[in-house]
Amino acid sequence: YKYFNYKTKPNFFIPQFNQFFYHSNKEKIRLILNKTLIKSDIVLSDIYAERFLLYLIYFYHQYDRQQDYRIDLPVLPFHYKKTKEYLFLIQLLENLQKEEIACYFSAEVMRFLTYVLIMSNDLYRYADCSKENYNNLIKQTTEIHQFIFNEIAAILQVDISSDHTGFKDLFKLLIPITMKISLGVSDDVDLGFYNTNIIQSNPLLQKVVERLNKVFKQKYYYQFSQRENYFIFDVLSGIFNRIRLSKKKLKLAIISINGRLSTQQIKFNLKNYFNDDIHKIEIKMLYELALNRNLDYDYYLCNSYGKNMDIPYTPIYYADDNMKENEYVSSLSTIFYHAYQYDDILPKIMPRIIPKKYKLNIFPIQDYLEEGKHYLHLDILFKKQKMVIYCNFLTEKESLDIHYFPNSEDFTLHSEIVFMVVNLNISQNAQKLKMLMNIIKQVVDNKLDLRQLCLSENPNYQFFFMKDYYNI
Repeated sequence: YKYFNYKTKPNFFIPQFNQFFYHSNKEKIRLILNKTLIKSDIVLSDIYAERFLLYLIYFYHQYDRQQDYRIDLPVLPFHYKKTKEYLFLIQLLENLQKEEIACYFSAEVMRFLTYVLIMSNDLYRYADCSKENYNNLIKQTTEIHQFIFNEIAAILQVDISSDHTGFKDLFKLLIPITMKISLGVSDDVDLGFYNTNIIQSNPLLQKVVERLNKVFKQKYYYQFSQRENYFIFDVLSGIFNRIRLSKKKLKLAIISINGRLSTQQIKFNLKNYFNDDIHKIEIKMLYELALNRNLDYDYYLCNSYGKNMDIPYTPIYYADDNMKENEYVSSLSTIFYHAYQYDDILPKIMPRIIPKKYKLNIFPIQDYLEEGKHYLHLDILFKKQKMVIYCNFLTEKESLDIHYFPNSEDFTLHSEIVFMVVNLNISQNAQKLKMLMNIIKQVVDNKLDLRQLCLSENPNYQFFFMKDYYNI
């Protein structure tokens, strides 16, 4: 359909075919169509409006030639004449007739055009998805809607249907799809306007959509178009983006090796920018800390001179006195990774060395997966490496193992250098699942080399979020 638009006059070098979509008053018909749309209760995207214009001209020619045109589409068991789309169509034909462009369509063509409008309508308001507008079609859409949420729950072990925005957005998307399933047709106009970076940065969710596509096709004999897959991904991505990780407020100790006044800037910035994340801030001398046997601070802070001293308290942040305020605030924000408690909620990271014999050979990763469990298999491709992540969300014993080659030049027969095996007991814990998504997203977005994590003295989740401050 991209060849049919108001800027081009396509020629397919088949005169009879060209005539199907030519009308001397095409621009006038388009203007009337657009004005009628603006005053109606339905919305068509530009490309769908252009397609509908083609249908009008095509069927106009069938009527003009007095041809008995039959459309081999089933009659769906719902009252299409009660829909807003049908009322719009009636109004459009009346407006055309007023401008002496009479279109007299058969009942079958009217039904077909109404179906096309329903499949094309950009349902923006959830209130429009009602039985009053779509009667029996709503019941079938509700069943399909529930099927999708059930399948996602089966894959991820978490029910996300309680997100009202995602619940409504998916329902709006499904009404046209339900119509197409009922008609046994696959119909879409795809211009390929997608932000592929967003999809690629969340391979876990991308794999969920792929799995959903597969089971949906088995159940309903319908395969989502690329555009529909993108919108489903977008709806699910919105649901997980709205999940807010709980945080604990941190207890901070500022080490004052140069007097209390020297700590005022860092204390001011902490309170000014991060007050909601702080339980308390205390100024302490090193000798005070040394004599206190019950230290319960989550983080220690000190000016940059402290790097020259043997300060035994961890984790510790050294504030660079030469940083600008915006750099200072950005740097301080790394401290508050600890508020999310990744290391407390997720299993301990366990590095596992891949034996040298698997260099340029197949590594039997299946031997390290739980028997009888279904894993989501994610391939992460970088320029210089390929890593594979296996995720199982239904386990009794949680673990996160990273199999790696210590030598950066080594890789398997299929170019893998790292295998991550994740076994989690999600059990409706959406926050834990969101944490894993965040970790995988960090790996993809920052092209992290997990071998560096494995070779460190204390592998922990700080690596995924604060690599520059990680002690490697």
